[in-house]
Amino acid sequence: MAVPLPLLSLLWLVHVAGEPSECMKQAAWEEAEQAEGTTSLLQRGAAPLIREAVFGMACGFNHEQLRPWLDSLRGTGFEGMVCLGVSSEMDPVTDAFLTSHRVVRRTEPCLEQAEQAKWTWLFGDHGDFNHFKGTLNQRRWVHYRNWLREFNADKVWMVDVRDIVFQANPFLNTQPGMSFFAAREWSSPTLLERVQTCLGDMKLASELDQSSFPEVSGGSVFGQGPPLDNFLDMMSDRIELIAENLSNYTASTGDTSRSWCMKTDQYVLVTLAHSLGAKSPSLQDSIRVFSNGDGVVSTILYDRELRPLDPVTDLQRCGSAKDRIVPAPPSTITNEAAHGPKQQQMHLVNKHSLPYVLVHRWDICPFTYEMVMGVPRPKGLELFGLGQRRKVVSRVQEGRKRSRRRRKRKHS
Repeated sequence: MAVPLPLLSLLWLVHVAGEPSECMKQAAWEEAEQAEGTTSLLQRGAAPLIREAVFGMACGFNHEQLRPWLDSLRGTGFEGMVCLGVSSEMDPVTDAFLTSHRVVRRTEPCLEQAEQAKWTWLFGDHGDFNHFKGTLNQRRWVHYRNWLREFNADKVWMVDVRDIVFQANPFLNTQPGMSFFAAREWSSPTLLERVQTCLGDMKLASELDQSSFPEVSGGSVFGQGPPLDNFLDMMSDRIELIAENLSNYTASTGDTSRSWCMKTDQYVLVTLAHSLGAKSPSLQDSIRVFSNGDGVVSTILYDRELRPLDPVTDLQRCGSAKDRIVPAPPSTITNEAAHGPKQQQMHLVNKHSLPYVLVHRWDICPFTYEMVMGVPRPKGLELFGLGQRRKVVSRVQEGRKRSRRRRKRKHS
C-alpha cells in the first residue's frame, strides 16, 4: 500500500518549497486519514485485529540476552502479542525460552541480513557495488510495516531488545497517533553531519541545530491506528529510496565514505518526526514528542562525543539516574518468578516521580545495570555496554587478523 499522495506531496513541499500553509497541512492529513480510514485496519486481510503488539529484532540473540527484555515485559502482566525477528537456527534453550514467553517469530529479517556478506564495501572493504537494501537498523521499519499488515495490529510498540527493560505494562496509558521519545534534548553533531551528508540538506541541518526539537530515539516508538500505518509507509519509503540512491552513488563513484548513511536509521527518523511534528502544528493531536524527563521512556545518555570512555564519563551517562532509582510500590510487583529480588523492588522514576514504562540503554549505567540485573556490573563491562563491548572486541580481533594476513603476504 502506498502512502497517500497528498501526504507525500506535503513532505516534499516542506523540503523544497518551504513550509506550506496550515490549511494545506490540515487538508493533506485529513485526506490521508480518509484514504486510510480506521476500517481499513480491519479490511487489510483475513487475520483478526490484534489490539496490542510489541515488535523488535533479536537476530542471533540467545536466551540470556533476551531474558531482561522478555522477563520484564511479561512480568508487567502484558499478555498481548510479542513478535521478534530471530535467527532461523538457535540453541534448544533459547527456543524453549521464546516458546515459554509466547513469542511470535519471524526469520525473514535475519535471513535478509545474512546476505550482507557480499556487501563488504559497506564496512570499509572493497567488494560488490550492486544495490544494498540497508542494515537491519534501517530495514526493521520495512519489516514492522509488513507485520502491521500481517497481524492487523492497532497499537504497537517498536523497540530495541538488547538494552530495554519494561517497568510497567506499556499499553496502560497510551495515546492515539504517534509518540516519539527523546534520546537527547538537542541534535548531536553526528546527527547534523548525517543530515548534511546523507540527505544533502544543509538547510534542514541548520534548522535542527537551531530549533528545540529533540533527537528522538529509534529504539522506542509507539503508534496507533492510521497515523501508525502512514508513518511506517513513509519511513519505509524513505529507507528504500536512500538505500537505492546511495548504492547507485557508490557503484558509480567507488566512494564508500557515505556507508554510514546505510547503517543507521536515526537521521531518517528524526527528520521525518520533525517534518510531521515541528513543521505541522495542526498535526499535534496525532504526533507527540516527549522529552527524556517527561514521557514514559527514559534513555540513558550515550554520546560519541564522550569518547574515549573512562569511569568518569561512564558515570556521566547515568545523569541523575542514581537519585531516581527508588523502591517500587507493591502494586507494581506483578511477577516474582520473572524478576530477581533486586529488580522487582526498585524502579526508575521521571521528574514527576512516576515510574518510566521503558528504560532504554540501562546497561551502560552502573546504577541501572544493578537495578535490572540485581548485581553490580562486571568489571569487564565497566567502560562499555553489553553489546558495545562485544562489537569493540570483535573489531579488534578482526583488525589483528587482517594485520597478520598482510604480514604473511609481505614476507611470502
